[in-house]
Amino acid sequence: MTGPFTLSINLVSLLAGVMLASMYFGALFRYAKRQARYIGRTYSPLQYFGLYSTKKERASFTAGLFLLVILTNYPLERLAQSYSVMAYLGQNLLIMLAAVPLMLDGIPRWMMVKLTGPRLIDTALAHLTRAVPSTFIFSGSIVGSMLTAVVSAQSNSAIFRTGLHIELIAAAGIMWIAALGRLPGARQMSTMGRVIYLFAQSLLPSFPAFVLIFSQHSYYPTFAAHIHALGISAVADQELAGGLSKVISLGILWGTSVAILLKANRYEETGADPQPLTMEDVEREFTRSERKLRDQG
Repeated sequence: MTGPFTLSINLVSLLAGVMLASMYFGALFRYAKRQARYIGRTYSPLQYFGLYSTKKERASFTAGLFLLVILTNYPLERLAQSYSVMAYLGQNLLIMLAAVPLMLDGIPRWMMVKLTGPRLIDTALAHLTRAVPSTFIFSGSIVGSMLTAVVSAQSNSAIFRTGLHIELIAAAGIMWIAALGRLPGARQMSTMGRVIYLFAQSLLPSFPAFVLIFSQHSYYPTFAAHIHALGISAVADQELAGGLSKVISLGILWGTSVAILLKANRYEETGADPQPLTMEDVEREFTRSERKLRDQG
């Protein structure tokens, strides 16, 4: 076993980051160039990126992707794999509560329409992003990742660990799509509904955190065998992990709830609709109706 601060580059994470960045900016460029050609206009290469995406969207996606690569690489990846419950839980929560929503918020509306357009994806998300299923998926993923068997497996298998990260990203994506109302044609929650929904996401995973905070012995042999290299005890590491998870989850989820309330208040002051019906929503509903008719006919 190499030491916790022995340089170890996660090539899978780096390659995935490069691939996602290439796909994102490549899609922005190709879509804008195709639309510009349709109307008979030409632009400089850099101008194409700004035609159908905002600077805020591009910055948000880039920040989220950069954070994801940082979180899944040295030194946090090494610590989370075999040394510290605090590093492991902190890594998972920051992936789910920071990196994923930043990337999701950076996807332009037209791109989200295309990504969720295929029937299988649209049907799955339409069911999974409802309040109850998405809550169980999100909370279950966090709690499941804290099981002793899961922690041991991710420490011993790089393939299992990569799969765990993918599952956590998918679960977080489902939750945030519901919370942010990013699925075209889906019935959106009200402002207060979103606040209550996010509060529920912060509440359910809190019970395992309390178990860690008040633990009297180590629940994770994998970490207990190596935590001494960091100069703290296994129990202290668990207690810090429980406290850190509370700070991260409550800070981000409740902070998002406040931001949603403030945004809704600004819309109310100007008389604007905070959840306007768009043409993409109407088109997606027509598409779903046509699919049902074909299935019945």
